Amino acid sequence: MRSTLSLIRREFTAYFWSPVAYVVLGVFLLGQGLLFHLTVQKLTARGPVGTEFPMQDLLGNVGFWLIFWIIPPLLTMRLFAEERSTGTLEMLMTAPVRDGQVVLSKFLACFLFYALLLLPTLLYLPLLLNWHDAHYHRVATPWGFTFAAGLAVLAVGLLWAVVRLGITAFVLVVFGGLMALAGAWGHYVTDPPPHVFEVTAGIDPMPVVTSYLGLALAGAMFLALGLWVSSLVRNQLVAALVALALNLVFILGGLLVLGGFVPTPSDTGVFGYRLLAFLSVPLHFSRDFTRGLVDTRHVVLYVSVTLAGLFLTVRSLESRRWPNRIG
Repeated sequence: MRSTLSLIRREFTAYFWSPVAYVVLGVFLLGQGLLFHLTVQKLTARGPVGTEFPMQDLLGNVGFWLIFWIIPPLLTMRLFAEERSTGTLEMLMTAPVRDGQVVLSKFLACFLFYALLLLPTLLYLPLLLNWHDAHYHRVATPWGFTFAAGLAVLAVGLLWAVVRLGITAFVLVVFGGLMALAGAWGHYVTDPPPHVFEVTAGIDPMPVVTSYLGLALAGAMFLALGLWVSSLVRNQLVAALVALALNLVFILGGLLVLGGFVPTPSDTGVFGYRLLAFLSVPLHFSRDFTRGLVDTRHVVLYVSVTLAGLFLTVRSLESRRWPNRIG
């Protein structure tokens, strides 16, 4: 556990030493800011215009997926390709860690930075959900105190992790998170009103929940594919280009449909259309996730490809040991 956490911290902090990470962060937030502006214009426009699903305009369009298409390859291209080109991969392979630990550590570090990209977009939610009737209350109940204590322990654990990532920080984060969840559940289920935080939303919040769930699952899938490609080549640019080409399998069909170049696939249509609808991640968001729907077929696809990508990455690293074993 300690070695895995050390590797995660090493890979995560390495992003902040690379200018590529800041470029990715800037481009992503700039693009999301523009899409948010256009969505707000539709929400506030007068006359026979508007939008039924704001998250669809934010995440289920061609512009978002053109930006998203380049993000995972840029985040994963250096993870193994740089190690191979600089010769540090051989040193890492001789360290007392398993190949699976190395792959999992790099994947989790990359996913954490990916989550960091999405974090600022949470600032858009109060306006999109019309949280103008939010009310705050000070409620002194046992469950309320449990919730507050859990948040305090969680904050201490996160600060500890920044200073020194180790088992203590991990325990504090997990324990604080579980305590906060238990306190929140008990407070909102068993305690009578008023609650700590009450919201009257003008728009159904479920599309927000399902949209971010879809972003987490789809992001994990594309990051796992990029990680596998990075383990196969030495050059970071080649790793990024190959990953971009591989991602087109899951993006291009949806871009063509959303752009109006091909008809909308039908689940009851010909096999080609059904296959296109199954593989096209942009269509999953346009038709399901951004409308508050979770199709288990999409979840199975994302999880399966993620596990396959991680498995292939581990096998790719193990193949580097075979010549030594044969010799």
